[in-house]
Formats: sequence, structure tokens, C-alpha cells
Amino acid sequence: MDGLLFPHGKPLAEEDSVRFSILTAGLIALVFVGANFIPSIWDAFQFTGDTAAVCLGFIFPAAITLKDPHRNNNGGQDP
Repeated sequence: MDGLLFPHGKPLAEEDSVRFSILTAGLIALVFVGANFIPSIWDAFQFTGDTAAVCLGFIFPAAITLKDPHRNNNGGQDP
């Protein structure tokens, strides 16, 4: 999280604890708000499962196909 918010900052261990405290408080607030707005843990499980199913079924196979180094690169025509 620190790398996303502060990409050019020094490592968190070398900085003072103000940035660490801000990140910690922000994450705790985010978890608290999420816990209050999600009515049941099963809803969160369903959302996670739906997202994982779409990724496994559609996103990952397409990414593998697009990055396949052995695919035919001559426009689909055999030599």
C-alpha cells in the first residue's frame, strides 16, 4: 500500500512513523467501513468467488493466449 501511495518515497522503515500511522489509520478505517456496510460475511465470500471465477474462466486464459510465444505470428497463414 505504501508503494502505491508513495512511489518515490523512502522505504517505510527509514522514515518517521507519521506516514506509517496515516497508512495504518486509513486501512483500519477502510476495514471498519467495509465491515459496517457488508451485511453478511457470505456476501463478501460470494463477491470474491464471483470475481475469482471470472478471472479463472476468462481473464487468465486470454492473458495466456495473448502472451503465448509459440503462437503463429504470420497472420494465421501456414507457410
